[in-house]
Amino acid sequence: MRKLRFAMLAWCMLIAVNIAMARPDRSAPIRVMTYNLRYDNPDDGQDNWKFRKEFILSTFRFYKVDLIGIQEGLSHQVKYLSDSLPDFDWCGVGRDDGKTAGEYSAIFFNKHRFELIDHGNFWLSPTPDVPSKGWDAACIRIATWAKLHDRKSNTTFLYVNTHFDHIGGVARENSAKLIRSKITSLTSDRMPVMLSGDFNSCDTDSSYITLVRTDLNDSRYLIDSKSLSATGHHGPLATFCGFDVIKNYNKERIDFIFVSPGIAVKSHGTLTDFKDNLHFPSDHLPVLAEVVLPCFVTKFEY
Repeated sequence: MRKLRFAMLAWCMLIAVNIAMARPDRSAPIRVMTYNLRYDNPDDGQDNWKFRKEFILSTFRFYKVDLIGIQEGLSHQVKYLSDSLPDFDWCGVGRDDGKTAGEYSAIFFNKHRFELIDHGNFWLSPTPDVPSKGWDAACIRIATWAKLHDRKSNTTFLYVNTHFDHIGGVARENSAKLIRSKITSLTSDRMPVMLSGDFNSCDTDSSYITLVRTDLNDSRYLIDSKSLSATGHHGPLATFCGFDVIKNYNKERIDFIFVSPGIAVKSHGTLTDFKDNLHFPSDHLPVLAEVVLPCFVTKFEY
């Protein structure tokens, strides 16, 4: 009888442990980073990719990033990251042909934490389904998106990563409108959304204002994660540095992480890590935010 009671107690304890382990951790933060890597330009001299790539990789590892949106990576740069980050999977295509040519706005995600539900790409142009240059843009521009299920919080969310044009003001504003429209078509009103990228414009530009406006026809407006940070902002405001630590950089932010209402932001910062040569590992600084998803969405609802 005593053995039976002991066996039943052990069984109940095992069930309790399994239930506890299966319970979603609604407060588990996601460490998300946006980073313009700078394309592999042979004319960059001491700032060439071959001298920078290991430090960029070290940055991802040191800050224990869960989710990364890169810009400007060429196919071999994306492959280097993929080969060097065995715990990560990724999605994205080259912007020039929708395959491997041109720069990527790829999304890397921790494959142990996130399950990829769906993904795709669209071009920032009036013909978003095919590789194309839009409006007054100087270059072909692309956005990559992924629907990811967070196993820790049991929540599914949409993550979009992009790179706006550096010349065309009309292109930037229309790109912002297109992204809002795409977010609306890809999600329900309840699915959390994150948008990251190099927007080549500051927070007074019309494209930024379009992303955060609440009075447009679609309901999916976004919020600058910096403004929600519970601990304020860490580091400089500027995100373009031109590599050089001494010459430094301008006073404007052009790299952002936006979130939809309901996502909490624990911290937000612009990172200024560099090595002994007094050069940053890219001509942009990475932006890191620690976010917590709202708790009412599971993958079974979509």
